[in-house]
Amino acid sequence: MEKHPNKIQTDEDLMQRVAKGDKNAFTTLVQLHQKSILNFIWRFMGDKTQAEDLSQEVFLKVWQSATKYEKRAKFSTWMYRIAINLCLNKKRALKIKNIFLAPLPLKKQTQINTDCTTPENQLLKAEQTSQIFDILNTLPSAQRLAVTLKFYQGLTYAEISKILDRSILAVDALLVRAKKNIQKKIEK
Repeated sequence: MEKHPNKIQTDEDLMQRVAKGDKNAFTTLVQLHQKSILNFIWRFMGDKTQAEDLSQEVFLKVWQSATKYEKRAKFSTWMYRIAINLCLNKKRALKIKNIFLAPLPLKKQTQINTDCTTPENQLLKAEQTSQIFDILNTLPSAQRLAVTLKFYQGLTYAEISKILDRSILAVDALLVRAKKNIQKKIEK
C-alpha cells in the first residue's frame, strides 16, 4: 500500500485498514490511544493492575471487532464504549464474587503533572488529588463516568452522549447531579 507522507490518516481511516488485517495500522491506533484509555480505566476502576489488563482487553476487542466497525461512528466514541462495557462487566463480576463490597479506593495518579516546585506544594497537591479521587469514588457509576469523560478525558457533551448512549440533556443532568454530590461531600 502506498503511503502519502503529507496525508494525515484519521482514526477512522486506520480502522478501515485494521479491518483488512493491517497490523501496522492497528499498532498506530494503539500508540495513539493507549495512554488515554489506560488513564480513563484507571480513574474509573481505581486499580492500576486492573486498568492495565482492561486496556489490553479494549485493544483486543478493537482488533477482533474491526470488521464490525462502521466509519459513520467516531472511532474514539466506539473505543470508549468498549472500555466502559468492559469496566462495567468487571465491576459486576466483582460484585457477584462478593469482592466488590465497597467502592475501590482510587489511588493517587502518578501521571498527574504538577508544576509545584517545593516539597510542601507537591505534598499539598498530592493530598488534594487524593481527596478528589476519594470523593469521585463515592459517586454512582453513571455520574463518575460522566465526570471522568468530561473533565479528565476532555470530551464534549455530544461525545459523552454517544458513549453513554444517553441524550445530551441526560448527560447534562448527570453532570449537574455529580457536581451537587461533590459539593455536598466537600462541605462535610
